[in-house]
Amino acid sequence: MNIKDIEKLIKILKESDVNEITIEEEGVKIQLKRDILYKRNIEVSNSCNNSDPGKAVSEKIDIPTVETKFIRAKMPGTFYRAPSPDSPVYVKEGSIVNEDTVVCIIEAMKIFNEIKAGISGKIKKILINDGESVEYDQAIFEIENN
Repeated sequence: MNIKDIEKLIKILKESDVNEITIEEEGVKIQLKRDILYKRNIEVSNSCNNSDPGKAVSEKIDIPTVETKFIRAKMPGTFYRAPSPDSPVYVKEGSIVNEDTVVCIIEAMKIFNEIKAGISGKIKKILINDGESVEYDQAIFEIENN
């Protein structure tokens, strides 16, 4: 198992609801675990059949915690991703935003209100479709900040 295989396993763990992956191949055991707070821990244990079978190499690697937060609607109204139908969207999944980045518009009582992110991070997921109604404090963007 090489580093690319391990990186693929980490990606699978990160993108799924799985909390633990264990693989043993040719005397090498790789165990990937994460806790429910999105902290990923990787424990690599090498228990090869060498001259001293009681001696195993064990290493623990902490991958930085990724915290998921949400940008929430500041008011009830209609959610729009762009300032007009012909304009490009303010942000898309994968966009990096800071506190002052305008992420969408919410129309309330014929007034178009620009909504700023309020936090820094990367847009992980857009939770509302263009033109849908939103309620006050409803999550509209999932943000990953580390």
